[in-house]
Amino acid sequence: MSKDFIPEGQELFHSWESNFMKKLDEMGAEELMPPPEYHALVKLWDDYEKKYAVAEDPTTKTSIAIHARNKARSVFEKDLRRIIKACIINNLKVTDEQRKALGLPIYKTTHTPSPVAKTFPWSEPLTNLLRHIIVEYGQSNKERSKPEGQQGVELIYVLSDVKPTSLDQLIRNESDTCTPVYLEFTEEERGCTFWYSLRWVNTRGKKGPWGPILSAIVP
Repeated sequence: MSKDFIPEGQELFHSWESNFMKKLDEMGAEELMPPPEYHALVKLWDDYEKKYAVAEDPTTKTSIAIHARNKARSVFEKDLRRIIKACIINNLKVTDEQRKALGLPIYKTTHTPSPVAKTFPWSEPLTNLLRHIIVEYGQSNKERSKPEGQQGVELIYVLSDVKPTSLDQLIRNESDTCTPVYLEFTEEERGCTFWYSLRWVNTRGKKGPWGPILSAIVP
């Protein structure tokens, strides 16, 4: 994905990102991405906005203030690009009109079919949040993006004391377009073993092979 749509100059970038964040909120950002992802982005945005204001005010503009603004922008812009790539550019819930309003490019569609994945997603279950399992996924541990043409993943799972011997036993289902997948459990389910498997789903709904059955303990 080209980075050219994000302006380089400070004033142009500030104007662009202010519009982007405003429109994203109006569109219902928490419907397009996991709420924790959006909340983390907003915190970085707030930090950048404060430091931008200090660096632009003639009474507080110093080399230290400018350095702080540039550092805050770098962190904010990095996460902003990741969110755009993972949750918006290829999200079928986002229309071309909304992409245009956000200041994003509209890519021409062709009749070339999206490839069906030949591999399964890499994944890692995180259990540092009480009553939650957060499943991060990607092409590999070092590449958290989706393969070309893939809309997201399908995740199937079950809570069981015994390891399932068949994918058919993973009776619960989740779909996700932006890593990670957030799963919430009840107090009674704490301590249970969570068994799951993932596969890629392309932009036309075609599905790749299932990965292995992996597990974690509900914290």
